[in-house]
Amino acid sequence: MIQPTDGNGTYSQFEKVRGDVSKIAKESGIGLSGAFTGILLHYLLVMVLTRFLSPTEYGTFVLGQAVINILLVFVLLGTPRVLDRFISFFNASGDQGKTKTLIYGIFQIVLAISFVMALLIYFLSGYIGQSLFANPQLSNILRIMSLSVPMLAFIQLVSFTFIGFKELRYQGYVEYVTYPLLMLGFALIALVCGYGLVVWTWMYIFSLLGASMLGFLFLTTITFRLLKRTSRKPISVREIAAFSWPVCINALLIIIIGHATLLLLGYFRTPEEVAIYRIYFLLASILSIVHDSIGRIYKPIVSGHVANMEREKIREIYQRVSKWSITINMFFIGLFITLGQTLIQTLFSREYGAAFYSFAILLGGQFVNSVLGHQGKSLEAFGNVRLLLVNGTTLLVVTLFLDLLLIPRYGIYGAAIASASGLMAANMLAYTEVQTLYGLNLLDSKYFKIVMLLLITIFALLATRWLIGFSNVGIANILAALGFLLFYVPLVIWVICDEHDRWILGSICVKIIGRGGTG
Repeated sequence: MIQPTDGNGTYSQFEKVRGDVSKIAKESGIGLSGAFTGILLHYLLVMVLTRFLSPTEYGTFVLGQAVINILLVFVLLGTPRVLDRFISFFNASGDQGKTKTLIYGIFQIVLAISFVMALLIYFLSGYIGQSLFANPQLSNILRIMSLSVPMLAFIQLVSFTFIGFKELRYQGYVEYVTYPLLMLGFALIALVCGYGLVVWTWMYIFSLLGASMLGFLFLTTITFRLLKRTSRKPISVREIAAFSWPVCINALLIIIIGHATLLLLGYFRTPEEVAIYRIYFLLASILSIVHDSIGRIYKPIVSGHVANMEREKIREIYQRVSKWSITINMFFIGLFITLGQTLIQTLFSREYGAAFYSFAILLGGQFVNSVLGHQGKSLEAFGNVRLLLVNGTTLLVVTLFLDLLLIPRYGIYGAAIASASGLMAANMLAYTEVQTLYGLNLLDSKYFKIVMLLLITIFALLATRWLIGFSNVGIANILAALGFLLFYVPLVIWVICDEHDRWILGSICVKIIGRGGTG
């Protein structure tokens, strides 16, 4: 293909990072498709599980998973983020020996801690189930689930190792395809055979075992083979620890935030409101999946440029991938706003559409998250993880304060305002930090025009829908969504995307067609 230039026959700043942004586009596309595959399989799994498990049994299983996931933070200690940051950093510096030392060291330490944690959970399962939660069945489930701790830790380490090597496809094969497919297959067997909670929990363990075995196969045949002839080099344990402990605490804060709003909504309001809010929150989180899928490959690539202090290249990558995030997420926002209420009422029931405007509030929080770019991943790439802790604390404080202030009076709407406001506050703080410390700025006239054009498109469509009006709301929403698609896709291709974006898309299409032709 003909490569784009700056118009004078010389290569632009984009050309210097062409390979990097092409890699981000390709790998984030793989990661995004894998994530959406995982979401689809997860929803299918939940549908099957609720067919053979009672609400009490399913709640016990979910509670057991929540306990394991919280304790897993103290097993991993932020090491997955260490892997995806320092692997790319050391590789870019030509220190593959340090990469080998890092990988072997982290795997040994984390797996040793995971076995100790598994034993603690096994012996404390009676106290956790009966004394803390007054649920004797939970004690039995936790004894079985204690076996999952080493496997969950191993899968996380394998996944982030592949992210560090900028190969998201293998993470997708393990986390988003093999693992949920095994669980879905076992769940179908349990449904047909009429098995209960205990048997299903063992099936869950075997699903993790299968995913762990595939991860081990990829790790040994791909990663370890690359490092086979490399001798280990010493690394700074102090530097690794200084990076990992703020990440670990920040991960714990995020887990607390993820559960606090639901718990407070359940405490002050009704279970029905908890269920409705949970559905809206999960749907709005699709936008964060898009953002994170791009950010996962963005971080290791930028870390390589940080090692060589290439600020201009980092700025070009930052601005371009941020534009991709907001463009893709505006597509989903448009669909959710036009079609969301009909979709929710069709898939779940009419009751779940009762507070639809709270869903729009949550989408607003995710919109700001996308507009302000990949500030969190940028801070990690530059190694400034203590600011992540500051931002995570800000998110927690703002969210909890507004939860306590608004939920008792406004219910779902208060919860949505609290969640969106906390997300906005933390992201604006992070953006200010990235702009001040590293000069990564998105708010230029070109980026502002793109964001405004996308917003005008959404509001114009909604205004047209309101002015025309239909007696059948469902048909009106479907027609509005189709109109949005017909207008938005050409707008993105010919107006939002520049020649470099179109060149990247063309390159990816050529590779896909070429592979298809040689198959």
